[in-house]
Amino acid sequence: MENSGPEWNEERAGALVGKYALLGLTFLDHDDNLLSQVQRHGRILEMDASRGIAIRLVAHGHHWDGEIYRLPPDLRAFVDAPPGEYRLRSTGEVVVDPDVTASWTIKSPPVEEDTPERRQARAAEALRFGFDTGES
Repeated sequence: MENSGPEWNEERAGALVGKYALLGLTFLDHDDNLLSQVQRHGRILEMDASRGIAIRLVAHGHHWDGEIYRLPPDLRAFVDAPPGEYRLRSTGEVVVDPDVTASWTIKSPPVEEDTPERRQARAAEALRFGFDTGES
């Protein structure tokens, strides 16, 4: 039987709930061309093997403050963060002593698999979370 995704570790997932996370998100088009890189931060609310990872974003003064951002159920992205101040290039915010960091690459689907509905959904997400992905 082929593994359809990363192995889920319930103990590790449970230990991450409540941690403060600093996220680095890289957006690529279907040909791997860079669209944008953004950083977001917030508290991990939920880790679920089927529903994914839910993070309540903190962004004082930005419209995505308090929004819940979901990521795929892949725990490998999360690593302990060294103590210190992290200046976010995309917003200018400074995050002090986050518990964990995670980096994600989000790639648009190939042209032949893309649909107007998918493009509309990506544009709506970009607007909701303040991403500049060229999808608007």
